[in-house]
Amino acid sequence: MKLLVNKFKDEAVWIVGKGPSLQYLRKEHILSGPIITLNQAILAVENLNFPNPIFSLQKDGGNKLIYDQATQSLICLHSPNCGNSCEDMVRPKEAFLMVDIHESLYCFPDYTPRLVYDWADFGMVENEFSLVIAIKIGQLMGCSKFVLVCCDAHAGGESDKLYIPNVGVVYEQGLPLYKAQIDKLKPFLSGLDVKFIMPESNDESR
Repeated sequence: MKLLVNKFKDEAVWIVGKGPSLQYLRKEHILSGPIITLNQAILAVENLNFPNPIFSLQKDGGNKLIYDQATQSLICLHSPNCGNSCEDMVRPKEAFLMVDIHESLYCFPDYTPRLVYDWADFGMVENEFSLVIAIKIGQLMGCSKFVLVCCDAHAGGESDKLYIPNVGVVYEQGLPLYKAQIDKLKPFLSGLDVKFIMPESNDESR
């Protein structure tokens, strides 16, 4: 991750989430600058063949992960071959894969290019959800503008649904957690140049 320090200084970073508006994402919604996708959002972004540098943030680890919160150590019960997906983890085609040293270090171990991060290196006192980590990575890159794309719940859109490429719109079972994240995000946006984009089916965006 040290290779990314100020790599995109004063550029916009486009952080793509999994809100229902992801199904309407088109190439014209994202301009120049690095793209950071959250979990399965990489599937939609790579299908659009953006020329931008693309980073696939795969933070949480797969469904065979044993994570000890007290020691922050992990054990993965998978064989070295994870396949193309494991819970919310998905294998990119060509994007830079970003994994968390505490949660997803052993996921897709054969995949390159691969970048490993530790949230403590961002000056954080505790782990946070993927969108916060993506913002911190954008700051590490030196980006001056943060465009949150398809992060519908945080943009005032639907907070009980997600869009999973190749699956469709699904109801999020962890709704109370996601509602709590809406308030938790606000301090991390303080002082930043932030814009939200929610693509719509009628070719207009909010």
